Amino acid sequence: MDAKINNHYLKIRKFRGIEADFRGVKIEVYKSKSDLKPIFSVYNGVSKSEIKEEKDVDYIK
Repeated sequence: MDAKINNHYLKIRKFRGIEADFRGVKIEVYKSKSDLKPIFSVYNGVSKSEIKEEKDVDYIK
């Protein structure tokens, strides 16, 4: 899911970790939609190496 907030773009994805029962959310902030490098990323308290599979989030409850 993409959202524009204060002239920045948020990209939100859900991920599945190495452990089968672990799920989390990854949030990245970009200066623009065409920018390839995020200003920062939040991986819900895990390292990037612990993420096994990622999917776009269609909506947030």
